[in-house]
Amino acid sequence: MSSKAQSIHGITMNMLEDAPSLKHLFPQLKKILNKKTVVIYNANYDVRLLVQTMQQDEITDKANLHAECAMLAYSQFIGELASFKDDYKWQKLSGGDHSAIGDCRATINVIKEMANTELKEIPKKWYQFRN
Repeated sequence: MSSKAQSIHGITMNMLEDAPSLKHLFPQLKKILNKKTVVIYNANYDVRLLVQTMQQDEITDKANLHAECAMLAYSQFIGELASFKDDYKWQKLSGGDHSAIGDCRATINVIKEMANTELKEIPKKWYQFRN
């Protein structure tokens, strides 16, 4: 693990020493996630890391889950255009601390913010994202 990654999430190699591998946890994870929609902040990143770890642990089974990206939805909701691409600027996860529970709570708050806000106009990309 790089020192940069460690500085972001605060997890050290010593903390992981006795942690079970994904290969060990995968059957239970698969059972929990089977045919479920999972909402993830920056889903592309997390799904990429999951697939990468599955390959590293030689897991050939499929998780059979569907991921929706709260970050993309929130970025469209905010509506700030990125200056370097023809899309919305990605929004940082406010209140997230890079821990599993902290980022889950922060993502729930983002979803609540979107759900509790009356939109005057639905951004075009919002309904394109949903279809």
